[in-house]
This record gives sequence, structure tokens and C-alpha cells, in this order.
Amino acid sequence: KYNDSVWRIDVGMSSGVLNKAPE
Repeated sequence: KYNDSVWRIDVGMSSGVLNKAPE
């Protein structure tokens, strides 16, 4: 599940990830 890794990186440099976050 690489999603977890990408999600963490996205969150670190962009809060917008929450909008597209899977959960």
C-alpha cells in the first residue's frame, strides 16, 4: 500500500491532501 507513503508526503507539503485523502 504505497498510498500511505504518498499521503504522508502530500500532507507534509500540502494540506489540500485532506480533500483528496482516501480516508
